[in-house]
Amino acid sequence: MKDTTRLIRMKDTTRLIRMKDTTRLIRMKDSTRLIRMKDSTRLIRMKDSTRLIRMKDSTRLIRMKDSTRLIRMKDSTRLIRMKDSTRLIRMKDSTRLIRMKDSTRLIRMKDSTRLIRMKDSTRLIRMKDSTRLIRMKDSTRLIRMKDSTRLIRMKDST
Repeated sequence: MKDTTRLIRMKDTTRLIRMKDTTRLIRMKDSTRLIRMKDSTRLIRMKDSTRLIRMKDSTRLIRMKDSTRLIRMKDSTRLIRMKDSTRLIRMKDSTRLIRMKDSTRLIRMKDSTRLIRMKDSTRLIRMKDSTRLIRMKDSTRLIRMKDSTRLIRMKDST
């Protein structure tokens, strides 16, 4: 079988390598690399070793030097995965979900309402007007108003 790999060198030292299977590798002057696969997936590798992968369905994955990952979906949902495995998901409607290492979850809504869900399934909801609702594992509820008035509602609803 004949190898049909081609190396094309441009004037400005840009290099294009064309493989047999239609995979293309372009190496720029600044040592940025662009790899274009058969299925039209694209991988761009920057000088600082940041990587950008663009899938067929226009999903984008960016992998930073410090191994932080940013995934941008078709519907513009964003998922950021940090080094310490903390995850931040940003939805289309600008709702944010942060998932910590210890599986604590923080959800921040469009209207700046915050919901924190702890490991032990305790829930804290913080409203726009800074009213706080804490819901314990045993379904005890504590509501703390703006004026620091407190209302506690036990399981047996007393």
